[in-house]
Order: sequence, then structure tokens, then C-alpha cells
Amino acid sequence: MEQYIYYSIIFFSTIVAFLYVYIIVEKSIEKIARKQRARYEKQLIPEIDSIINKVIDTETANDISIDVKRLKKILRNSIRKDIVEERISYYLENFTGEFREVLIRFCEDYKIVEEELKDLNTRNIYKKALCCKRLGELRSKKATKDLLEQIPISIQDIKYNALLALAKIGDEQSFIDAFSKINGSILLSERSLIEIIDSFEGNKNFVYSKMIDVEDEFISSLFIKSAGNSLEYTLIEQIARYLESSSKERRISAIKALGNMKDTRYIDKISNLLDDEGWEIRALAAKTLGRYSDINVIPKLINKLSDRQWFVRYNSAVSILKLDESLKYVHKVFEGQDRFAKDIIISAMEDTDLMSRIFDNENHRYYDEKLALLVKNYIDNGGETEDG
Repeated sequence: MEQYIYYSIIFFSTIVAFLYVYIIVEKSIEKIARKQRARYEKQLIPEIDSIINKVIDTETANDISIDVKRLKKILRNSIRKDIVEERISYYLENFTGEFREVLIRFCEDYKIVEEELKDLNTRNIYKKALCCKRLGELRSKKATKDLLEQIPISIQDIKYNALLALAKIGDEQSFIDAFSKINGSILLSERSLIEIIDSFEGNKNFVYSKMIDVEDEFISSLFIKSAGNSLEYTLIEQIARYLESSSKERRISAIKALGNMKDTRYIDKISNLLDDEGWEIRALAAKTLGRYSDINVIPKLINKLSDRQWFVRYNSAVSILKLDESLKYVHKVFEGQDRFAKDIIISAMEDTDLMSRIFDNENHRYYDEKLALLVKNYIDNGGETEDG
């Protein structure tokens, strides 16, 4: 038994010692790599900036005096290659103008894009996703075919980076083809997909006009919402048609898009959706109407303060408070007998810190004495009016 304990102690001590040595070696390697990268950056960044500035000044990559052998040597080293690509990506990401096309051609002519495309064939999932990301940053249309081939892959990081890369490259047909390959079963979140569409660097209007009407309801709704984010006013009529769609997803998307664009021509149609059978539609319509400045919708919103769904009641209350600056309609609510309406108005006023528009509790001062007494009376009586 003692011998067994002795061997166990030796075994576990050996493992601990090995792990300790491994951590020390790993940290040392990381430290050396950081120092090496810092040294390369100090050496390469001024040289890269000089080349890029010449590209900008001459608007051509052909007349730049650069040693091709030296460039190939630089790109053979993975750390140096990363530094070169990151610096080029910085310029492509942060600056606009015709010089971008020249800089992209420079990456193509000196086989920077070609090397990334070769690396895209790796079986390593992490490296493949990283290659997709880098190809997007380089923005070469030569990569679109290979990136499209990554879309059917089930790995979500690869799919996300491939879609984002195609958005940055900005080729309209490739972007359309990419989204034609996916559907509602995709595991990427709706927000992530909309952000990708929002970031598209090509002709957005063309892409939206094609994709808004696609058969797939999920994909169609993504592009409708993104068109609203991008304020594509030329597509308003095309989007507005979906307010009457049989698809709940498309109706929701159309309300959101039109709400962002605040086109007053469709207020009546949106207010009619306060009576939609879907509570999500009613709640969104109530919220969206608060973004307009039309007080004529307030009576319809007051009617929804008694809706069976809390979100509809709450959104209606918040919108009323946004529109009713004089609080005239809030007076009417508290003069009435609808407890649902009063409760939700009070809840909305507390959440939006609008009680201060009525009275100042600390100094016992009323800014709107009549309404303050109505509200105070209702609260003090536990949700009952004095008459109740």
C-alpha cells in the first residue's frame, strides 16, 4: 500500500513538473514571437506605407520600384505576411477613393490574394475561417468563386466570415448568390446576418431590389429590414406592399423598415395593423407609431391600452407619452374608468421617467395639478378612483 502511494506521488509530481515546464516554454515562445513581430513591424510598416503612398500618388501599381524578390521573401514568412496584409487591410478599411482599386490590383499582381486562396484549401477549420476573413479585407473579386464555395459548409464561423468577406468585396451577383444558398435553418443569428447585409460595399439598392421579393420569407425579411436601416427611400413602395403580406415575418420587417424611414404616407396602414391578429404585429405597430409626429394616431393607441397582450398595451402607452406633449390624452385616460389603461400608462411613465412632468415628490410641488391629483388619487387608492 505504501509503495502504491509512493508511486502515485511520483506520478502526479511528474505531471505537475511537466505542466510547469510546458507553461514556461509556452510563455517564452509567446514572448519571443511578440518581440519578433514588434521588430518586423518596426522594419516593415514604414516600407509598406511608402509603397502604398506611391500607389495612391501614381494611381498605378506598375511603376512602383519594389524588389519582387524581396517581397516574395517577406511573404514567405508567416509573421511578415500577416503584417503586410494587416497594413494593406487598414488602408482598404479606412480610406475610400479610386486608389482602393489600384491597391487591390497590387495585392492581385503580387500574388497576395493568390496565397490566401491557396491557404483556403486547408482542412483546419480555424485557418479556413481566418482565410475567409482576410480575403474579405483584401476585397479582391478574384476570391468570390472560392468564397461562395464555403457558404454550404456547416461550420458557422466559416459561413459567417465568407458572407462578411463577400459583403466587403461588394460584388452584387456574388452576394445575391451567397444568400440564395442559405435559408431560415442557418444557425447564424438574424442580427448577425442583417449586420452583414448592412455592411455590403457594392450597389445596395440593386441587391435590395432583387432580394426583397425572393421566395424565402426569412431571407426576404432580412433584406427588408436592412433596406430600412440603410434608408433606401427609392424602395419604400416595394417594401410597403408587405404591410399586407400573409407572412407575419414580412409584415414585421416592413413595419420596422418603414418606421426607420418615417414616411408619413403609410401611417394609416401601420395604424390599421394595431388590429392585426398577431400580437407581435400589434406591439410593433404601436411602438413604430411613436416614431412619427402625428397626434391623430393617439385615439387608436388609447384603444390598445386595454389589449389582451401586455407588450401591446405597454408600447401603446410609451408611444402616447411620446406624442402627447401636452398630456391632454393622458388626462382623458385618468378621467375614464379603464384600469388597464391607467395601470399601463403609470408603468410607462415610471419607466421613461416622465412622472417628473406631473409632480415633484421631493418638494411636494405639482407641475400639472389636475393630472397630478388624478394620478396620485389612483395610486393612493390601490388602483381605484375615489368614486370606485
